[in-house]
Amino acid sequence: MIRSAGEFANKVNYIHDNPVRWNLVERAEDYEFSSAKFYLTRFGDPYLEVAGFDDFALDGLLESFYSVLD
Repeated sequence: MIRSAGEFANKVNYIHDNPVRWNLVERAEDYEFSSAKFYLTRFGDPYLEVAGFDDFALDGLLESFYSVLD
């Protein structure tokens, strides 16, 4: 269960880093089935800054996802 925006950021970063840790790609955004490329093009970095990532930032992130789906 994710209880805070900081925990959300940690989980996203962990998921993005999995293909890199398993030596499938050198950069997270190069993995075909990852959302890291979306984060890179939308926010300039595939990884979320955990420090200071609060509920307000999470709301903005979710709005960005929903706007892509529309």
